[in-house]
Amino acid sequence: MTRITIDRQAQLLVSAAASLFDEKIPDWYDRVDLTTLDMWAPSFCILGQITGWYYGEAAEPYKEASRAIQAQIREAYEFNAFDAWGDPYVENSEYFDALIVHWTAAVESRRQTQPTS
Repeated sequence: MTRITIDRQAQLLVSAAASLFDEKIPDWYDRVDLTTLDMWAPSFCILGQITGWYYGEAAEPYKEASRAIQAQIREAYEFNAFDAWGDPYVENSEYFDALIVHWTAAVESRRQTQPTS
């Protein structure tokens, strides 16, 4: 797979996932700390930051959201846009780097277009 294909796949997935978050969790981008966003770490990936801690009993909201969201998005896409686990391309560091770039852009664009209070 070429770098362009990896980047384009990440861009498409993030766009679809961000739109779904906009619909289901309107303030999702305010829950994301871009300084700690890490697609390799379940508690710091985009889904972990939006739903909460990944480990222990507190992980159930993460796991429930992951299953529900991926069920809607995975039908159209081969890759995982939300978290690092359970994905056949987990060894692909370029892909996770591309996800970070596109999630950062999605968060920043939504923060910039929100009215100030």
